[in-house]
Amino acid sequence: MIVEEEGATVRVTDEQAAIGRHSLKFADVPSSESDWKPQMSYLSNFTEGVARLSFDLRLEPGAIAWMEWLDMAEWGTGRRGPKLEVDGAGRLKASDSPLMTVPLGQWFHVEIVCSLGQQATGFYDLTVTIPGQKPTMFPWFPCGDWKFQILRRLVFVSQATQSTAFYLDNIKLEAVEE
Repeated sequence: MIVEEEGATVRVTDEQAAIGRHSLKFADVPSSESDWKPQMSYLSNFTEGVARLSFDLRLEPGAIAWMEWLDMAEWGTGRRGPKLEVDGAGRLKASDSPLMTVPLGQWFHVEIVCSLGQQATGFYDLTVTIPGQKPTMFPWFPCGDWKFQILRRLVFVSQATQSTAFYLDNIKLEAVEE
């Protein structure tokens, strides 16, 4: 599901791509209506086992990218799982804790692994890989709610309030074989 407003869009583009020729472009504009548009949500039903989300991300200056796992199909109530935010200066936070600075105008790779259902621990592993550098790992990072157990909604949001963009590529959500 994609939520947009005038000028704030999510589109397939050939402007940038981590691999291949296309990616998703989240374009934002100055807005008085909301700072959570554009938004892309994927409804899921991961209830057991281990889930892995990986994607490539490229932010232009001023872009604010936000991603969160939720156990609710609709907004309002429920538990929050892994959460990432990169602000307009490239500062990466996970579950609201500052972690590192990522480059603007360059692709980097993100991987999140989280146990669900009876295996859920309330924690997840995060790995960030910047080209030319060793992967930076943040193991055993706390979910937004320690009782998080089910991935029902995966959300990507542009929260910028100025004209800017970020790009997503190679998004993959999968069960991890044990």
